Amino acid sequence: MCGFRCYPLAAVERLLQSARLGQRMDFDIEIVVRLYWQGVGVINLPTPVRYPLDGVSHFNMLKDNVLISAKHAQLFFGMLWRFLCYCCAVG
Repeated sequence: MCGFRCYPLAAVERLLQSARLGQRMDFDIEIVVRLYWQGVGVINLPTPVRYPLDGVSHFNMLKDNVLISAKHAQLFFGMLWRFLCYCCAVG
């Protein structure tokens, strides 16, 4: 959840019409997963990251960990539901 990200604008616009994405640290997880589900390819490139000693963090230890955990659970059960629907349709 660190580094620099670029998202294809047309795919993001389509996604925003069908889903309401998280607004904090849960956004990073959700947008990547949902774009992948839409068939958008992912290209990982190494990105150097530097954290200045006097830098400001917007991470809220309790709130953001709860949001991230809830988002992981939501996406997991959404994936499981999609898989079960696929199995029922095929089998």
